[in-house]
Amino acid sequence: MSFCGYLLYGLPLPAYALFACWLAVALAVYLLYSRHHSRLRPTAPAREVVAR
Repeated sequence: MSFCGYLLYGLPLPAYALFACWLAVALAVYLLYSRHHSRLRPTAPAREVVAR
């Protein structure tokens, strides 16, 4: 595990910035997809037809 820390320490700053952007895009896709396809999403209530 310390070797992984050593490798991360050696990365240049643009690599961290690119990773942060990639992570933000992935998070946005995940949240938008899950919001649209959620099984827990409330559906619109059915309209009642009133006979007159």
